[in-house]
Amino acid sequence: MEKARIFFALWPSDAAAMDLHRVARAARAAGGGRAMRRETLHLTLAFLGDVARERIADLAAIAAAVHAAAFTLRLDQVGYWRHNHILWAGCAAPNAGLLALADELRSGLQQAGFLLAPAGFTPHVTLVRNAAALVEPMALEPIEWPVREFLLMESHPSSAGADYRPLARWPLQ
Repeated sequence: MEKARIFFALWPSDAAAMDLHRVARAARAAGGGRAMRRETLHLTLAFLGDVARERIADLAAIAAAVHAAAFTLRLDQVGYWRHNHILWAGCAAPNAGLLALADELRSGLQQAGFLLAPAGFTPHVTLVRNAAALVEPMALEPIEWPVREFLLMESHPSSAGADYRPLARWPLQ
């Protein structure tokens, strides 16, 4: 049974990706690690991991049933997780539209028997992997992007970490 490494995500606008990448490079310079490439920056809605390819159609049906409104995502804080050495950009107060989208999608996935991380949904964009630490709090000039769709993505390991390929996308109302 052939498998694919799968996740649902929001992809930033070009301007937001450039701003996030600039923050990632500055954070990497301050705390080490590996800054994420601009083209790989995203916000994961649901990470599924290895999924049998024949179940991708099930994932598409679940996503197509999601009815969520478009919104503007505002990233306005930088944080650090010591347990996995991740430096991230996130929301001090997550947008209700973002939470509703993630909740509806994740609920549909769980009802269909897909396993999700038990920790739940923490909206963030990974900026740096293997970061030594967040030495001092980093100010983040708020970065916003209009969210008009969400995507089903496939991850492929590469020498640069991972490459991502969109499998499908769904518009938000």
